[in-house]
Amino acid sequence: MATEKEQALQLIRQVSALLATMSIVGSVLLLVVIRDERQPIGQLLLSLTAGALFSGAVTALVFNSLSAREVERQVDVTLGKVLRQVFLPLRAIVDDSALSGYRWSGHLIRADPEDDFPEYAIQLMNLSYARATLPAEVSVVCIASMDDGAAEPFKDKDRYLMRWQIESDLDPADGRFFQPQMLRVDGELLSPTMRTQTVRGVQVCEYRYKISRRLRGGAMNRIELSALTRKYIEDAHITLKVVLFANVTDAEFLCTVDNSVGCTRLSVGTNATGLGPTGESSTGATYPGDHSIVAAHARYYYPLQRGTSITFYVDRNG
Repeated sequence: MATEKEQALQLIRQVSALLATMSIVGSVLLLVVIRDERQPIGQLLLSLTAGALFSGAVTALVFNSLSAREVERQVDVTLGKVLRQVFLPLRAIVDDSALSGYRWSGHLIRADPEDDFPEYAIQLMNLSYARATLPAEVSVVCIASMDDGAAEPFKDKDRYLMRWQIESDLDPADGRFFQPQMLRVDGELLSPTMRTQTVRGVQVCEYRYKISRRLRGGAMNRIELSALTRKYIEDAHITLKVVLFANVTDAEFLCTVDNSVGCTRLSVGTNATGLGPTGESSTGATYPGDHSIVAAHARYYYPLQRGTSITFYVDRNG
């Protein structure tokens, strides 16, 4: 006759098998529902929940092969791991109002020989994403310092749509070195007011945009931002770096280089930190063969944490 301990273990195994079956069925049903979900965040939440259910099913099946003592120990370990890797990132995405559909593209081209600063190439940038409703005023800032600490006062993700840093000997208010060329919110073109100031001994130029009540009436806003800046290119090696100041549900970064720059090799380096289990990604040259030096990319089809950085390396022929 089975002891109480053996009966309890048998009951645990039966419950585990039932939970595994229910979790697998639930995850399959959620994956079916995802196809009809139109919102990116909704798709992400459903996919993460489906992944959590499937992980629970696998865990339940594993428990069936363990002893009672091992079951008790593994429950504590596994539950802690699941909370850290799945449910906490899920909560962060909901609470943090992560950006979705994040797209950054940059193009580097040498300035005209008659330009006042021919040693500085022209860098064009486009940035777009969807986010929770904007506040009444947002800003784009240009900071005349390459020190990481100089951007600290401007990390409010709700107010600052872009923070860009240039060399300390350049004037951030000079439109030849940095200038927002377009800001559209839900397709509407906005005009800024410009303000210069000194913050912690660093020259800063801030472009402020008023957001009307009408544009703030919905649950989400679509942001489209274009800017022009300059990049010193007389060195043999040039770096273009992008840093995320907010969590994103997915992201794509694309860099293209004009022939006038004399690029011999274009590569990409990433310091990406995912939110929860990592998914599919793609980095490297965008075009194969002889065209590989003109474009590089980094694509992430899973959530990334703020602080993630993407760096494009441009090697020149001098």
